[in-house]
Amino acid sequence: LIIYTSLDFSEKAGISDRADEIDAFAAGLNTMAEELEASLQKEKIQAQKIKELNTALEQKVAERTAELTESKRKYRDLFEYNPLPMWIIDATCFKFLRVNDSAIREYGYTAEEFLSMTALDLRPQEEKEAFVKLPRSENSVPHNVGIWKHLKKDGTVIKVEVNVSSIVYEGRRAGLVLVNNVTEREKIKDQLEKALHRSKHAQQIAHLGHWEADLITLKSVWSDEAFRIYGFEPGTLEGSYELFLKSIHPEDLEMVKAITGRSRQTFESFSYHHRIITPAGKVKHILAAGEYDFESNKPVRLFGVAMDVTELKEKKQQLIQSELQIRNFARHLNQVQEEERAHIAREIHDELGQQLAGI
Repeated sequence: LIIYTSLDFSEKAGISDRADEIDAFAAGLNTMAEELEASLQKEKIQAQKIKELNTALEQKVAERTAELTESKRKYRDLFEYNPLPMWIIDATCFKFLRVNDSAIREYGYTAEEFLSMTALDLRPQEEKEAFVKLPRSENSVPHNVGIWKHLKKDGTVIKVEVNVSSIVYEGRRAGLVLVNNVTEREKIKDQLEKALHRSKHAQQIAHLGHWEADLITLKSVWSDEAFRIYGFEPGTLEGSYELFLKSIHPEDLEMVKAITGRSRQTFESFSYHHRIITPAGKVKHILAAGEYDFESNKPVRLFGVAMDVTELKEKKQQLIQSELQIRNFARHLNQVQEEERAHIAREIHDELGQQLAGI
């Protein structure tokens, strides 16, 4: 910083009689110099800060660029090396834009063949219209669009579960698709549903219901036929031990309580006959049986069956009555035969006696 005095200006200007004015002028110049120096210093500090900020920003940009590069690599690897088929299709024309190796292996097409096709080429004729009309979401979060049929290159039809997310690929709207072949799963599911249907049908025919009681949550689940046996419409109420007890015939209630109470103490299997009275007032004969399921030597569930044996009981009773009637008829027949034999014997005796008397 340069400090000016009146002497500097008086000597240089050859002026000595205007000292006060020169001093004021010098002071003004000094103030301006100080302000300029302060301004320069401030600008220097700001420049340093800007430099530091630029350096930090450049570092952040470099770090973010590295992160994006790594993220792209990871996403690329997740796409390329995913064990499930994946592809990217144009959201408008459904043209394949990219496919992974798993798709190539699963469907039998080469990458070049895939890229010359559209997603419609994988659909059987009966599903093409539904695919075209499928609502396209702008959501980038993957969402399940259901189970569809796909055609492999060799004509094999498979069932696949499809998940789609909306993305932008090379400047165009596209769909990122993940496909899971569920053909075997759906086949097993179909078999189980058919088996369940047959089981329910068989239970109806045999009048056999089943139930399960969770000993931890104390919740019970009854089959539809179990509800029907006890006179209730399936789905209208929850099965429970209390509901079961309310259905027991009053004359059998203490016996049932004793058997079930002993079972809860010993955890042994059980089987017994009892009667119930349905809400409609009908008396039924039931064969009940139960068995415990253990985990770590502790009972956790109780499985049971209830079989309506009313018809069997009635037929057995009818058979007993028939046997009794047959026995009574047989005794009556024997009695009649004995009486007939005795009558014939008397007649023979009387006739013989008369003939002998005539001799």
